[in-house]
Amino acid sequence: MLISKYGPASSILNSLLQLGVTVALDDFGTGFSSLTYLLKLPYTRIKIDQSFIREHADTAG
Repeated sequence: MLISKYGPASSILNSLLQLGVTVALDDFGTGFSSLTYLLKLPYTRIKIDQSFIREHADTAG
């Protein structure tokens, strides 16, 4: 829900980070994920969905 509007989401996530909360982008690579999220939203960790990795590993070789 936070991601529907970058401005408020970014502000809220920054506040959480300042409190010491770990912010993670979970299951990145599925659904509506976009590289724009990586540029516009603050985060501590990123979890890339396994199906995304598998799909691209299968086509790489």
